[in-house]
Amino acid sequence: MWEDRAAIDSHSATPHFQDFGEGAGPLFAGPLNIALYRRVI
Repeated sequence: MWEDRAAIDSHSATPHFQDFGEGAGPLFAGPLNIALYRRVI
C-alpha cells in the first residue's frame, strides 16, 4: 500500500513499473484505474 498520491506517482515512475506497464498493458481491458482509500478505523 502507498500512503498518498505522491507515493503512487513515485512508484509509477520507476523503471520496473514502466516495463510492467509496457509489457502487460495489452492484457488489460482498459487503462489502470487506481483508487485512493482512507483508513477509517
